[in-house]
Amino acid sequence: MGKLSGITSERFGALSGYGFFASGSAYLEGTINAKTGNIGTWGIGESAISSSGNIIKLDSSAKRITISDGSKDRIYLGEVDGGTTYGMKIFDGIGTADANRLV
Repeated sequence: MGKLSGITSERFGALSGYGFFASGSAYLEGTINAKTGNIGTWGIGESAISSSGNIIKLDSSAKRITISDGSKDRIYLGEVDGGTTYGMKIFDGIGTADANRLV
């Protein structure tokens, strides 16, 4: 805890500024507020938590869970049209909504 200059992390690279760094285990109790960062291989953003490569994304601003294959969205669960329609939307192999699979 303190000035982090001179510390290099495998995950974060060269650290700078002031803060708290633990290599190994850290046990914290209470509330943690974060707008960015990581939990394991999951990335934290201001409105979403997403797996590595955005394969699975929990997005509060879009009000949905998105599952992707890494290049195209495959499934939306929650708000499916950017408006007021909620449900599950499944996309075909080329990334277009499959009208036969809207629930």
